[in-house]
Amino acid sequence: MYKLLIAEDEEIFRKVLPSIIDWNSIGFEIIGVVEDGFEALKLLEQVEVDVILTDIRMPHINGLELAMEVKSRFPRIKTILLSAFNEFEYARKGIDCGVYGYLLKSDDEESIEKYFVKLSKVLSQENLIGKNDESLWGYREAFLKDIINNKDFDINTIFERGKQVYIDIPADKVFISVIRLDEYNSIVQTYSAGKVKSIIKTIRTFLVKNVELKKKGYIIELDDMICIIWNQPEAVFKQNVEALFKELTTEMSISEVIHGKELTVTFVCSGSINEFLSIGQVYNNILKAFKYRTYLGGNKILFITDFKDRNEPVMTFGEENNIIRKTQGLIQDENSNSVIQYFDELEEELVKKCFTDINQIITLSIKIILTVSSDVGRMRGNSSHEVFTKFSYQIREIGYCETIASVFGQIKAFLAEVIVLLNRENSPINKKIIEEAVRFIQENYAKSINLESVAKHVNVHPVHLSRLFSQDMGKTFKSVLTDIRIDEAKKMLMDINNKVYEVAFAVGYENPRYFSELFKNTTNLTPVEYREKFKC
Repeated sequence: MYKLLIAEDEEIFRKVLPSIIDWNSIGFEIIGVVEDGFEALKLLEQVEVDVILTDIRMPHINGLELAMEVKSRFPRIKTILLSAFNEFEYARKGIDCGVYGYLLKSDDEESIEKYFVKLSKVLSQENLIGKNDESLWGYREAFLKDIINNKDFDINTIFERGKQVYIDIPADKVFISVIRLDEYNSIVQTYSAGKVKSIIKTIRTFLVKNVELKKKGYIIELDDMICIIWNQPEAVFKQNVEALFKELTTEMSISEVIHGKELTVTFVCSGSINEFLSIGQVYNNILKAFKYRTYLGGNKILFITDFKDRNEPVMTFGEENNIIRKTQGLIQDENSNSVIQYFDELEEELVKKCFTDINQIITLSIKIILTVSSDVGRMRGNSSHEVFTKFSYQIREIGYCETIASVFGQIKAFLAEVIVLLNRENSPINKKIIEEAVRFIQENYAKSINLESVAKHVNVHPVHLSRLFSQDMGKTFKSVLTDIRIDEAKKMLMDINNKVYEVAFAVGYENPRYFSELFKNTTNLTPVEYREKFKC
């Protein structure tokens, strides 16, 4: 029996909703009926709840704010919004607040009952997967690996093995997508193995809810990746993949707040597969297709049907030497903009050539760092130890990079750092740049601003500005922007007429739930908890 909490400020609905349906017969027990969001949150601290059915418009905390709080404090609970017809489109914005679904107040008993019967099945399947948990995922992984490794199976054996792990092998064409964290090696080095596993499990849980429980396909964890076997028609496959990628990108941005590191993923997708037995070959082709991330970058969907085999470009020894000599000359001029601009152009050139050999790019970058460090040691002996400390760290980081963009991001950061060290006599100028940058952020925090737009305003390269923030303030640009926005949000939350999602929009965040998680991560309180604690 699943536990249902009803939050509704209108007395007539508080009386009608519990009685119009035989809730027990469809698997739900009403454990409480409350008047507003505050009462709902208090009850949630005392009893276990599976589903909340809440009115969208309530005093103090409305349905959208309640959904955000529940998603943050009790992520397992599903929140269903109950709205009048004329506010339904408004209610649909709730997806950004963590709302699971919607019902109209004008819906009849049959419609409401059908909705909750369907929800009951979803909860049952979630529980089934949850109870089997890691053992199920281990069996699924073994099942797919056996097929990939060309074990001598006939299709009947595969059908039987599939059923054992709750996978109904589609009879028609299938498609597969393989999902991998971008810059995985760097993330592994940054976090403990347990935390990386937790991140992957979070992605897996999201995919189960948005693919498997919606009958669109099956999820299989495979080493450091996750595979989706889609059972959707070819006509909607691409559309489904793009929608899923967009939703997962939003979840990853929220996860980034929690884990403290930018987290993105790449989807690599197959064409149609006529026979399930041929998945092994297709899977191997997908793995090869991941090399295209080298120049395309991460955070993308790649369809292997869009790529054709061709000769891979290489960089000659002479070309490498020319790049190193050019860098030496620019460093001697001590002009940060010129140095970083050169590497912007070089990065663009390599991307245009579709350069896929990441190891050669890494090797070149390490040579540049060693050469520049040696030159700086000769130019400014007193800076050599500091440069040595920084370049040893940078070499380690570059070794984990998987894309041209990430390698060049590291090399440009290093070169900007070198220029800052060489130009310490210009610290008053640098201080004025930072002061103007902070003033610009304070005046424009509510807009969609980023490091590039601020750098353009103060007329320096974004990488150089980033290094100045680190040197002068000990913070990243993103941290400075977040602090300014959160401080303003705190002031706005003191007015109870300002709804949390309205505050989010007002301080520059398009996704209210992202704002809520960021606020909680910064203050250790959700926006509603903060308002309650510090209200006058």
